[in-house]
Amino acid sequence: MLLIQEVNLTWHKPERGGAAASARQQFPLAYVWPAESGLHNVTLHRLNFYQEGEKFLDSVTEMRHSLQVCGQKMAMPQSEIDRRISQRLWQMQKYEQQFYNSADELNLTNLTLAYCGENLQVDFCYDEQRSGRPMRRGRNKDFNNRHSRMLGRDCLNENAFLLAPGQYGRLIWNERRVDCDTGGWYYQLHVYNLLYTVRGVPVNDVLIREPDFVYEQLADLY
Repeated sequence: MLLIQEVNLTWHKPERGGAAASARQQFPLAYVWPAESGLHNVTLHRLNFYQEGEKFLDSVTEMRHSLQVCGQKMAMPQSEIDRRISQRLWQMQKYEQQFYNSADELNLTNLTLAYCGENLQVDFCYDEQRSGRPMRRGRNKDFNNRHSRMLGRDCLNENAFLLAPGQYGRLIWNERRVDCDTGGWYYQLHVYNLLYTVRGVPVNDVLIREPDFVYEQLADLY
């Protein structure tokens, strides 16, 4: 059984430095596992957060605030704002957990998984089409592999760690991106927590501990 918790944090130019940057050093990298997840071969748990000043808002809080402000600017009746909030909340809850038969079915940015006997190989594989800046270049272990989509590509593709049953690993990287509406920069921190286990239904705090392995790709986001 493979548990993957994806944690994403987004912030903008006002939060780049100072007290906001200091607050970001305390941002939790793992969260309680949902009790209703049940037993599945692979479970993906997605969590999104947004930084405003020194505060971190979860996706539900940020969505409610954004739709309320937008609705008021458009002179919507409160009943219509509430309806849109409820609809969006249902969509978000549906998306928060996803279930798969195998790790081979996953399509996660910059993460490649492969079974190696009873172990799970975890690779960081920079995807130029889906990722922001700066680009990660360097060792590409599949540069000469004719059967790989990474054939001949000048981007980082390397093994992060190998998980044996019962082990827990974490990948962390960051990026800056361009807002398609405003053209301004925004910034993101991404975390994958992976627990490869043969146990039954996980307890809620299963990820609230230090991982066995940590892989980082943290760049200066100017």
